Amino acid sequence: MPIQTRGNTAIISKLNVYLRICLLGAAAILLMYLFMSGEYLKQTLNPDTKESQITKDAKFYTEVEDDINPDKPTQPYTAYGEGCRENPYRERFKTLLKSWEGIAARQNITDYFICFGSMLGQVRNGDCVPYDHDIDICMFRRDLYKLESEEEKRPFKYDDGNPHMIIQRHCHHPPGNTPRQDCKGNVVTSYTDKCAIVDPCARILLGSPPFLDVFAIKDKGNELFDEYKRVAHKREVILPLRPCKYMGIDTKCLNNQTTYLTRYYGKDYYKPIYVCKGGKWVRPS
Repeated sequence: MPIQTRGNTAIISKLNVYLRICLLGAAAILLMYLFMSGEYLKQTLNPDTKESQITKDAKFYTEVEDDINPDKPTQPYTAYGEGCRENPYRERFKTLLKSWEGIAARQNITDYFICFGSMLGQVRNGDCVPYDHDIDICMFRRDLYKLESEEEKRPFKYDDGNPHMIIQRHCHHPPGNTPRQDCKGNVVTSYTDKCAIVDPCARILLGSPPFLDVFAIKDKGNELFDEYKRVAHKREVILPLRPCKYMGIDTKCLNNQTTYLTRYYGKDYYKPIYVCKGGKWVRPS
């Protein structure tokens, strides 16, 4: 019996040692946690701290948002050069875009965005390309019917100083002899005046040029198909749409401008195809 007692005592003694070690370890971990929490709170709450982690995180996400903000060019755009006047159609472009925004509001057209060359100008410096002659708008085919009540009744004069919308119901790329109306209301099978077009799906005339063209996007689920240029985009490239400004006017831009523009214009889309030299627009050498 005495031997068993001594053996039990030894086992209990070892267990006590292990227990103390575990308690000391737990206490050390708790103290470390409390210390680190205190330091974090100091950084977070102390206004004298140079820069807390929360501040760093906030700045990081702000920088990311700035990088994808279509209204905020990272630096002044100077690649066009100097010495050439601004686009002579710019003021009428603004009238055309305001006319479109009014149509979209009246007809509850919410899914549209500036596209193609207009998107190039918006990304570069928030303005129109100085040698462009039109504005490009893309919208979903499912909403094209909403434009019908806005179509101008023929006859009309396209250069009377007022915006006039015309619709081509056979878009995109119908045969050249497709019947359509000219500005006088006559049915024709060839291009006889500024109204007798086969593309795009709709056009707002304000003289000619300039004009605003409307192109169709077909929703195919995971893909959105540009019917005019026959290019399929992943849905997330275009959606969700977001507000932006073009020539200082509130409008809408697509989601991933870099991917979109690279698809059409290549990696150097930021570079213009013409630059100003000696007061003229020329191709860069």
